[in-house]
Amino acid sequence: MYFSLKTENRQRAEQIKKHLDNKYELERFGIFTPSDIIVRDVKNQWIQFIKHDKSDNWWMDNLYKLDQFLLDYGQRPVASIQTNDINNYIAKLKNRGLAPNTVLNHFKPIRQMLKFAVSSGFIERNPMDSALLPKAKEKRRFGAIPKEIIVDIFSDKSIELKHRKFWKLCYYTGLDLTDAGTLQKHNINNGIITLHRKKSDVPVQIPIHHKLTFNIINLMPDKNKRYGSSKLLKKQLAKREISGSIKNLRASFISHLHDSGLSAQDIKIAVGHTSEKMTAHYTTAQIDSVRRSINTL
Repeated sequence: MYFSLKTENRQRAEQIKKHLDNKYELERFGIFTPSDIIVRDVKNQWIQFIKHDKSDNWWMDNLYKLDQFLLDYGQRPVASIQTNDINNYIAKLKNRGLAPNTVLNHFKPIRQMLKFAVSSGFIERNPMDSALLPKAKEKRRFGAIPKEIIVDIFSDKSIELKHRKFWKLCYYTGLDLTDAGTLQKHNINNGIITLHRKKSDVPVQIPIHHKLTFNIINLMPDKNKRYGSSKLLKKQLAKREISGSIKNLRASFISHLHDSGLSAQDIKIAVGHTSEKMTAHYTTAQIDSVRRSINTL
């Protein structure tokens, strides 16, 4: 028969623990004993636990956030991490000038790691549950950039060619920074870009626009250079009194395709949307039809 003893008096709990340890297994009585495992080891165990479930993009976007947290708390026992420590780390990120949404994104993998610590019995509760996290602001909607502005920037020879190529690739495919900059040879066949997503069993297939005449394989593999290129585009748009960045190029392409009369279903193919409501596979003939339509831009 199993029992459960609970008391909020730590001294009393320790007395009970000492008494029970002499005769019984402590776990039978539901008394929690904090683990002395350090945060760095919790992180390593969690990484092993999830290593087959996350995409390459997830590792690139989140692993460094964990490592930054470990610089401050990695050598401490995970049971010693309190809500006040989380609040101090929040303050540190804010002092770096990070926006509320960025701070929240920073804490996503940390919260997940601490949740793993709870489920593994290393800690009794997640200290983030009562932390003073900043309130999320409404996400910015990325609007379309006028077509004439995009054409003007793409033809501006005062801008280094590698950046203009990268921007063209992002615009005419609707791909994000990472996918556009790191395309591999196996992703391209017969004028079609094929990408596999963890979130969908259906591969994303995007017809290559006829204006992408340059080599698009591994065009900008370095992450810092990709973000630098985005900042440069932002400056070029600002010169033309437009607010935006590379993230606006996808919305722009979709808007311009819509204005040209392309159907919503064909636009999904042109920019690689995935949805359970979409057709499971697109035929080569349909992709060729979409290519002919988008090449009118």
